Amino acid sequence: MDFTKRQKILLYAITGTVLALILYLFDRKLIHLYMSLPFLSGSDGSGHWSIGEYYSAHIFPKTWGWIPVWSGGMPFPQFYPPFFFFFNALVAHIFPWVEYLTISKLLVVGSAFLIPITVVWTAKQLFRARRVGEENTTHSNWSTYIPAILAGVLSVFVVTTVGGQSSLGFTLQAAINKGFVPQFFALIPILLCLGFVSHIHTSRFARYASGLFFFIALLTNVHTALLLVVVIGSIALTEMCFSGNLRTAYHILKRYALVFGIAGFSASFWFFPLFATYSYLTSVPLTFEWDRIDQSLISIFLISFPIATYLSIRRKNPVVLGIIVGISIIAVASILRMDQKFPYLPFHMYRWLAITPYVCMILIAYIPDSFNFRQKRSQIFFSILLILGAAYIYRNEIRIYTNGGIYLRYMSERVDDLISYIQKNPGLTTIGTDEDLGRNASFIIDAKLGLLGVPTTTHIIRESAPSGLFLAPTRNTFSSVFEMAGVRTYIGKTENFTRQPIELRINRARGLGIRYIVASDPGVVGALSTSTGATFIQKFGPRYLYEIQDYTPKTSALEVLPTLAFSPLNFKVRPAEELNFTMLGEQALMQNAFPYVYIARDPDRNIDEIPLDELKHFSSIIFTTYPYKNIDTALSQIQEYTKDRIVYAVEQKSPLFLALQKESLNNKNIIVYKRNIKEKNIRKLSENIVGEIFRSIQKNGVPSNQTNVVPYYIRQTYYPWWNRVDDKMIYAVTPFYTLTFGDKGSSTSTIESTLVFKTGRSVHIGLGVTLALLLGMIYVEVRRLYLQKN
Repeated sequence: MDFTKRQKILLYAITGTVLALILYLFDRKLIHLYMSLPFLSGSDGSGHWSIGEYYSAHIFPKTWGWIPVWSGGMPFPQFYPPFFFFFNALVAHIFPWVEYLTISKLLVVGSAFLIPITVVWTAKQLFRARRVGEENTTHSNWSTYIPAILAGVLSVFVVTTVGGQSSLGFTLQAAINKGFVPQFFALIPILLCLGFVSHIHTSRFARYASGLFFFIALLTNVHTALLLVVVIGSIALTEMCFSGNLRTAYHILKRYALVFGIAGFSASFWFFPLFATYSYLTSVPLTFEWDRIDQSLISIFLISFPIATYLSIRRKNPVVLGIIVGISIIAVASILRMDQKFPYLPFHMYRWLAITPYVCMILIAYIPDSFNFRQKRSQIFFSILLILGAAYIYRNEIRIYTNGGIYLRYMSERVDDLISYIQKNPGLTTIGTDEDLGRNASFIIDAKLGLLGVPTTTHIIRESAPSGLFLAPTRNTFSSVFEMAGVRTYIGKTENFTRQPIELRINRARGLGIRYIVASDPGVVGALSTSTGATFIQKFGPRYLYEIQDYTPKTSALEVLPTLAFSPLNFKVRPAEELNFTMLGEQALMQNAFPYVYIARDPDRNIDEIPLDELKHFSSIIFTTYPYKNIDTALSQIQEYTKDRIVYAVEQKSPLFLALQKESLNNKNIIVYKRNIKEKNIRKLSENIVGEIFRSIQKNGVPSNQTNVVPYYIRQTYYPWWNRVDDKMIYAVTPFYTLTFGDKGSSTSTIESTLVFKTGRSVHIGLGVTLALLLGMIYVEVRRLYLQKN
């Protein structure tokens, strides 16, 4: 007897309730602890909570804005897909009496409860999938639901386990203890998309639904969403192979291209500005140690995939086969560390596999749905055996814990007292960590301070804030745990930088605008206690609070003129032969030339298009690239400049360099540097240039500023969407803070008030594409309904 629609709904409701109850019984202690605490932790978790809450309070409903309180400031939601933040902010504004923190926690725990029942529904759809053009003859009775329910029960074991594979981000404890919150949530739209794909050729609703969930997955977590892109492509290819003729294959390709192409381009409002400003991201690929994965998980993968491959071919099920092919491609690429072949892209391929354990559970349940297991009694018997086997593995091979120490330790650390003190006397704060305390409590302090409007030197979305490449290494100088994941830096873990004499470390922090140092490492505390540059304030649990004497405000007029650099901008891979602006900034901090040497970068103008009066605002110029429009005008400009200024010209294959090299024979103010493509020599070259500028300042001072214009140094991340209301120039300056010029004697508040953050043109283009596609789909659907009616 086939089930009615009402019976199906009741079946899913009862199944979901039972699965949620089982999950709750497994992880009830952690869930209770998690819901009761006044923060969201788990390394990345506090960042997703606090930055999302700041977005909700200060930027929403706009899709882009500026968050000023972490890592020197950052555009948001650059780099991190925004759906998680948009969704939480929308709920927070619909239900303003509910705390944003509570909404975030409910989304995490709710995702855990929804995943198993989503697995049941998706499994049912995948098991029914047939070749294009073939009629679906599958009935809806107990024999077709038992395998799907088995997949759901097995997925509960996946949701509630933890071990080395938690770094893949597919368990509740990975979301809670490690903070993979958006990634955990993204598993739901990915599963739903795969379920609807199986009906894409027979149902208009399925086409819209699969596109919608593809769209949500792309905007929820890019690491797992990229897997979905590969899997969808694999499904399309397998269907084309199963089709039997070119005409059908063409129609299959056309349908997939339309459905998922439109869905993908509908996310343009976020992807357009992401790509347009990608050069300002500091993200790099990350790899994973595969020996941390539990062997049971690998065994399940190796057993279920070959069997399901055979069954999907035998049953002519191209959707299941396409999923297997897509995940297998990603698994092989990840194991071979192919992400390192794309060093400019932030690939975390191991995280692409977060959906794999749930697919494995579906494929295991695919066995009783095939062969001679059509009898309900046989399916039940087989399912019980599998569940008992899974329970045995769960109990004996998977490490189970709540890791409550991450949270309980917070209670005894007097964190709230520390936050309260800094809130009353705000200032840029850097929070060091040691081996015993780890990162979690430090991230909580950063999260809470930022929400209170107090700036700190770090937070989880560091890839969006280029200043973090310098602030985070400075924080490491007051820590024993060096925390620099996800970005590329050459000074963050270098002991020549992190363990310099304490007075040099303090002086560097002073130049960056840091007021407070929170230290817990005994070695750092001992060094600070003997210093003359920092004053001990108070001890809060295991943490010691120090205040830097004569700390600098956010904006200040410089006593020295900066140096102007014409140099590439590169925060990711640094080619061995490229002397770039980032390397110059790192050398300034490494040699303690900062805060005496300030190197500003011109935002991609030609040297002959810059007025000489503006060039005279700089004490010297560094050329590692030679942008010009007319070589004679450029050379004449430089000749006039070097009458009382210095130019440092690095060898380059450029006619302008050759002209300057010839000019240097008669002009001592043009200093030419030969180069060697070996990396150590390029670094030595940057060290020599910065050192020469520093020594010149120490020996001779700087050329007197005979104008009424002085440089103002703003300790805020430079970003090209910052403009001045009077359209005057803004520069990026060591260490990627902001530099501008103003009248001598102007108040810092006046200078700051001239800056305005304008939404970039790429945001408007992206929004335009998204809205055009949305209106187009509405028009097509309305027109279809109108024609049907008439």
